Amino acid sequence: MNIYLIGSLAFDEIGHYNGHFIKLFEGERLKNLSVSFVVENTMRFFGGCMGNVAYSLGLLHVPAVLCSLLGQDGHFYLDVLKSSGMNIKNLKILLGNTAHAMIATDLSENQIAQFAPGVIGSDAPEFVLPPAAKSGDIFLVGPENRDRMFSAVKQGAERGMKVFFDPGQMMHTFTGKEILQMLEFSEAVFVNDYEFNLLLDISGITQKELFERVPLVFVTRGDKGVNWYEKGMEKFLPAVPAQLQDPTGAGDAFRAGVLAGIKNGLPLEDSVRVGTILGAACVEYNKTQGHKITESQIPVLRKLGFEV
Repeated sequence: MNIYLIGSLAFDEIGHYNGHFIKLFEGERLKNLSVSFVVENTMRFFGGCMGNVAYSLGLLHVPAVLCSLLGQDGHFYLDVLKSSGMNIKNLKILLGNTAHAMIATDLSENQIAQFAPGVIGSDAPEFVLPPAAKSGDIFLVGPENRDRMFSAVKQGAERGMKVFFDPGQMMHTFTGKEILQMLEFSEAVFVNDYEFNLLLDISGITQKELFERVPLVFVTRGDKGVNWYEKGMEKFLPAVPAQLQDPTGAGDAFRAGVLAGIKNGLPLEDSVRVGTILGAACVEYNKTQGHKITESQIPVLRKLGFEV
């Protein structure tokens, strides 16, 4: 069983707003919105949803095949991905700029983000699933170009792959009909609690109907832990205690842990536990990549079969 990944590779610029965004969007201000706020301690580094997933997979020495796109300014990113043990033979470098995200986090851990898609914008090439991908392989389809995401989900299902759908920030770009089609093709869905409700709103279905369509649904809730629904049966695992530095990328780290556990044949609850460990490691670091597994969690992961 191999893991295939499609999703954004980007340069992330992250900063902190020393206040609460909600106070900028109250009452009368919304009628004539013109907001500016100071972001401090900004940093620029390697990111993008799928780059973050790849990094955390690398911490567990679990390789994956990347099927994403980089711009001509992304050659240095290739070295980072290779050093994490990723297979980059199906990663394409195109003329144009690599995607760029600008993310601000406030004192309540709320975030406002801008995303310049670069080569994964409207002119991105059609997605073609690598010939080596086979039935039973894991295929995580994360936020990227909407048309490529839709095609990837469909192609993965037609190949008999285990499609894990992660709509993320691209959720609003799909119609309800398109969401329903992708759910039909998916073995599992990853969302946070906000995206969970948005998914139901856009698709027009109820929770019960969602669980009837998708065998496995993961809903991450930050420091409150994670709920997952296996054929409609709800289960819960608390978050691993962590000293928060920045929450950006924790969801990607969680996804990596879950997929690594499933690939290694772990029971689903143990796979989720691996995800919470990586998510906690990520929030204790102020970048989406660069975090390390804490000394206290190394024995846990080794007991689960990982060479860390």
